Amino acid sequence: SDVLRFITFFFLLFSISDYTSAQSSNFYTEAPHAIIMDVTTGEVLFEKDEVISKADVWLGENKTIDLIAEDNISGLFPLGSLKNVDIEINYKGPIAAPIKKGDRIAVLTVSTPKIGKSEHHLVASKDVASGSILNKILASAELLGRKAISGQLWAN
Repeated sequence: SDVLRFITFFFLLFSISDYTSAQSSNFYTEAPHAIIMDVTTGEVLFEKDEVISKADVWLGENKTIDLIAEDNISGLFPLGSLKNVDIEINYKGPIAAPIKKGDRIAVLTVSTPKIGKSEHHLVASKDVASGSILNKILASAELLGRKAISGQLWAN
C-alpha cells in the first residue's frame, strides 16, 4: 500500500508538472495543492469476523458478547492520514438473551471529512442462551440494588 501511495503521488506530480508547462504559472501555484489534498485511498479498517467491540447481555449465560464485522469494513480516506476519521458504535442495550450467532446487534458509523458517513452492521460472534433461573434472579437483584443505591428506585 505504501508503494501504491508513492506511485500515485509521483504520477500526480508528473501530471501536474506536464500540465503546468502548457498553462499559466497561476495554475501551478494554486491547483497542485488542491489536487494533492483531495487524493484518497481505499483502506480496509476491519476484516470480516474481526472482533471490534463488546455488548452487554441481559439475562443470558454470558454477561457480554463480542461484536464482529458482518463484512469487510472499508472506505475511501484522505491519503496518508486516518487521524480525522471518526468511528462510532451504537446499539440499544443490554441485548436480551437468547442471541443467535450472526444477529445484527450494533451499527458502526465511519465519518470521513469531505467524503461523508458510511454505516456497517456488527453482529453477534456466537450464540448466547438464556441464563438459568438463578442467573435471572441474581441479575434482577443486582439491577434492583443499583437503582436503590442511585435513588432511581423511588424516583417518579
